[in-house]
Amino acid sequence: MSANVTHNYGSNVTVVFDGYTSGPSTKDHEHIRRADTVICSTTLQKAAAGETVTVVADDTDILVLLVYHWQPFMAEPYMKREARGTFRSMTISIATVKQNIGHQAAQ
Repeated sequence: MSANVTHNYGSNVTVVFDGYTSGPSTKDHEHIRRADTVICSTTLQKAAAGETVTVVADDTDILVLLVYHWQPFMAEPYMKREARGTFRSMTISIATVKQNIGHQAAQ
């Protein structure tokens, strides 16, 4: 694990990258969709196993997928947006978002 990841998030983390090393291509949209799916799937698997998970991302697609698929029997996942430019860092509870919009709206 890189020193940067350990410094910022600790040593007990699972890292799932959402990027690809190649340059722009006609497949970029599909790569992003797959990455979002892998990130959410990994998060939900860990939450179902009782692990509290924090996803570091600022991708609305990931937020929507987590809210839709998270179930109350799972450990609570969080989504963290890193500070960038004029935006401050923020961590939100996926369970709270789902509760606030209602389970019907998230189904």
